[in-house]
Amino acid sequence: MLKERGQVKDAYKKNPENVFLGARSQALKIIANSFYGYLGYARSRWYSRDCAGSVTALGRTYIAKTIDSAEEAGFKVLYADTDSCFLLLGERPKEDALEFVKGYNKTLPDTMELELEDFYVSGVFVGKKGIDKGGAKKKYALLSESGRIKIKGFELVRRDWSNISRETQKKVLDTILKDGSREKAIAIVKDVVKKLREGSVETNELVIRTQLRRKIDSYDGKSPELSAALKAISSGFRTKEEMEGATISYVITKNGSSVSEKAELAELAKDYDADYYINHQIIPSTLKILKELGISEDELKGLGKQKKL
Repeated sequence: MLKERGQVKDAYKKNPENVFLGARSQALKIIANSFYGYLGYARSRWYSRDCAGSVTALGRTYIAKTIDSAEEAGFKVLYADTDSCFLLLGERPKEDALEFVKGYNKTLPDTMELELEDFYVSGVFVGKKGIDKGGAKKKYALLSESGRIKIKGFELVRRDWSNISRETQKKVLDTILKDGSREKAIAIVKDVVKKLREGSVETNELVIRTQLRRKIDSYDGKSPELSAALKAISSGFRTKEEMEGATISYVITKNGSSVSEKAELAELAKDYDADYYINHQIIPSTLKILKELGISEDELKGLGKQKKL
């Protein structure tokens, strides 16, 4: 399986526009990773905590070994996690990095390979929460020399955020990575906030999608997607059978006292709650990036720069 995945991945690199090769490569990766998960699942047929633990232990060992070897070769390690390591090239030529990878791979087991993914000109890394948390978590965006952007862990790859929040986050990332402009990034968010407050945003940009994974009658609480589904059923717009197990596309409107009460199917929504989308979609998705540049929530809302105590 690892050999097949390597072959598919190599083919995908030569033809990155082939979505089928990309999907197959990702599928093989997930299946290979599931072997570790199965070993660590207590109810699995071949459960072995020791074997599962050895996988993570060896992973840490080889990442630590990679860091040590890179530093010994004169590179500065910017960031590393479970399966990757970022090195600063500085004034050194690319050939130095290629030689390091080639030499380091000779020290690894036959089925293991340190792969040089790309050369990047800029990047944004989101730090961990709390003053006692050092380093960064696995959430970053990188701009390659070819102009392609690699995104890891941000909301624009999730469907339970509205399109306007994903697009705004992407524009902010593009601006920071390509222009390096703090002011332009703030202006992008302020413009979206202004349009939301003016009511000039189309409701199709505000749709949130969440799947109902259980029978409707089995839910204890009332989430926004469930509330939207129940309203559609009670009005006769949809049947219970149509809603159960479906992906619910809804908009948070002005009608109601809670977020759940305000949720309406996208087809039925006639307005939207601007404050909800500003405070729970736009600001959270962009502040995760912009806080690394010292930008506060008040600045994004147009309330001025927050003063420190």
